[in-house]
Amino acid sequence: MFKLIRVERRGPAWYTALAALVVLALSGFVAAGKAGAADPGTDWTARTSAADNIWESVSYGNGLFVAVSSNGTDRVMTSPDAITWTGRSAAVNNNWQSVTFGEGLFVAVAGSGTGNRVMTSPDGITWTTRTSAADNQWESVTYGGGQFVAVARSGTGNRVMTSPDGITWTSRSSAADNDWYAVTYGNGVFVATAASGTGNRVMTSPDGITWTVRASTADTSWYSVTFGNGLFVALSATGGNQIMTSPDGITWTPYAVPAFTNFWQSVTFGGGLFVAVSSNGPGAQAMTSPDGAVWTTRTTPVPNNWDSVTYANGLFVAVGFSLTGNGVMTSGELILQHTLSVSRTGSGSGKVTSAPAGIDCGSSCSNSFPVGTGVTLTATPDPGSKFGGWSGACTGTAACVVTMSEARSVTADFTPDTQPPIPTPASFSKLALAPKKKQLKSGKKLKLTVKVTNTGESAGTAIVVLKSSSRKKLKVPKQVKLTVPAGRTAKKAIKVKTKKGQKGKVKVTAKLGSRKAKSVIVLKK
Repeated sequence: MFKLIRVERRGPAWYTALAALVVLALSGFVAAGKAGAADPGTDWTARTSAADNIWESVSYGNGLFVAVSSNGTDRVMTSPDAITWTGRSAAVNNNWQSVTFGEGLFVAVAGSGTGNRVMTSPDGITWTTRTSAADNQWESVTYGGGQFVAVARSGTGNRVMTSPDGITWTSRSSAADNDWYAVTYGNGVFVATAASGTGNRVMTSPDGITWTVRASTADTSWYSVTFGNGLFVALSATGGNQIMTSPDGITWTPYAVPAFTNFWQSVTFGGGLFVAVSSNGPGAQAMTSPDGAVWTTRTTPVPNNWDSVTYANGLFVAVGFSLTGNGVMTSGELILQHTLSVSRTGSGSGKVTSAPAGIDCGSSCSNSFPVGTGVTLTATPDPGSKFGGWSGACTGTAACVVTMSEARSVTADFTPDTQPPIPTPASFSKLALAPKKKQLKSGKKLKLTVKVTNTGESAGTAIVVLKSSSRKKLKVPKQVKLTVPAGRTAKKAIKVKTKKGQKGKVKVTAKLGSRKAKSVIVLKK
């Protein structure tokens, strides 16, 4: 057994010491764990990596696991099942620290290079360099809310950069010039954690652009953060309480871990379980938790420096540094999936959503679904546009239903809606009755005028109900009908006769829906 003592994460001297320690430890180490283990997060199996590189980060997208390295000839490796890995050439041999997937694109960031510390790939195989916003030591990249966001542990006031497409990057002001090692996205919020700073080792942002400092539970090395089941969980390599959790990224609660001497490096969430991996430990370099608070250590097959863990399709995959060809370990059983890709065409606009959830295009236009899953796509045009129909795996204009027996692609066509808008119906907004008050000798005739205003976009017929407070003195018709043009006022005069020999007040009330008007007639003998 062995114990790693480290001062600086990923420093050259540290890796040299680590290599020697691994060689010594392997001479008397017996691998534990089940081959072909099927209990996700609990039973782990060593896998052969494409090369004995320092594998810094692993991600999943478009049916492929992709890992990046900070050294070696081929600094990328890919696998469809996390068992068989193939080495790939990076766009340039930089110190690649982190990789993520979003909008159909793998994006990796590096801690070295000149103006080229970003590379992208649509398939994990062919990579293209991109201009980084600054030559900082970029440690982590994530995708969420239609934005790629990367954080760094160097730079002056610019330790964040963002990109809507992974290609064009913009520097952003970090909340503090801390050593930012991790960033994630969840519940509409970006959260980053740091390994330096005083009481401010967390920062949050709703958009990746404007950041706010938050208080961490302790000033320790918060190397990793993830989001799952409505909770942010951050992991520290040092300290007494190496876990902190938060529902919003603002208020954090500390928790202890069972193996507090381990240097915990990475945490992820999948299948209802939080899983973390470490760079050291006596045969137990993984731990799991259903809630982020109570953790259980798990036996791991080989004593590698496990630096990153991810989850996809029922399978946890960890990568790290090994001198014996086993720089990957897996836990669980891979659920085969196919990718459904959606694109939008036409001069109109709208979005496409899926059931089950996964596609909201919009911002997320591809997703992997288990083989055999029936997926329903719904197209919703924006105001001023209409849905023209499907092409690809679906046709027509009804909801698109596809069965994921293979990878499928669907295109939704949105066109401008050139039909005139349907006018709103008649709306009678005003009612008046004239005269409002009048004195009259009994037995004389009287002219009452009803006025109705229509503020709708269509003509309509208004039926005004009339009522006299004394039909003995003044008799009025029960109702009056008026045809009122759109946006106009119409009036109608009615002649009534008072009864001779009567005197006193008579109130005439007009009613149209909830609107009322009245006229008071005073009769004299």
